[in-house]
Amino acid sequence: MISDEIRHGIWVMHAKGMKIRQISRSLGGARNTVRTVIHGDPNVEMEPSSSCEKELPVIVETYHTCQGNVVRVQEMLRDQGIDPCGSGNGAEAA
Repeated sequence: MISDEIRHGIWVMHAKGMKIRQISRSLGGARNTVRTVIHGDPNVEMEPSSSCEKELPVIVETYHTCQGNVVRVQEMLRDQGIDPCGSGNGAEAA
């Protein structure tokens, strides 16, 4: 079962215009799970693709601080020692 905090984070990010893929990467869950939460199935369980649940409050707060600028969110999270993409190899910086 997805915690209310994660569910709220998904809704907030979606309301700010963040795409489903970006939300799933940020939270470490499957895209279908994020899609299901957005469309309203309250009994869905989170399918983790990485271990970022402990960083969720920091990610959500950083997202609000950056006013939805996902690139800036990623930069700030890296500065705090959090890998926003969960890859550990910086693959997006090509």
